[in-house]
Amino acid sequence: MSRNMKTWATPAVGATFLIMSITGILLFFHIDIGIIEPVHKWAGWILVVTAIAHLLANAKPFTAHLKSFRGVSIIAAGAVVLALSFYPWAGEESNPMKKALGALQHASMESVSSIAGTSSDELVARLEAHGITVGNTADSLQETARNNGESVREILAIIFE
Repeated sequence: MSRNMKTWATPAVGATFLIMSITGILLFFHIDIGIIEPVHKWAGWILVVTAIAHLLANAKPFTAHLKSFRGVSIIAAGAVVLALSFYPWAGEESNPMKKALGALQHASMESVSSIAGTSSDELVARLEAHGITVGNTADSLQETARNNGESVREILAIIFE
């Protein structure tokens, strides 16, 4: 690879790693201030691109690592951890937050207004001010989202703003 790629790829990986590690630690400890979460997510994409550029710029040294048992073992261990991360160890049923959100999205808009600490009329007015039509307060949050071509998350953001 060109010398030019080496001059920017390695520092870019380092800078992106710095962003990812600090924002990741903050998110791990539920310190969600500012725009940490979106910065972390987007920096992840940047890390992918810069890491690929870094590997391409350093292809010979990287392939040399693949010739050693230690190098192959470390990459294999990473692949195993990645594969295991897709396994639903706890299962969605054991996550109370997912259960609560599932119940909330199937609840009627009238029930949702009560949870939000407002009246049904106030909730409908707030949603209509954002272009969301509530056909019937007996409809579920999910039905209301689907009828308006919106996600449940978007409607919840309006309700709890």
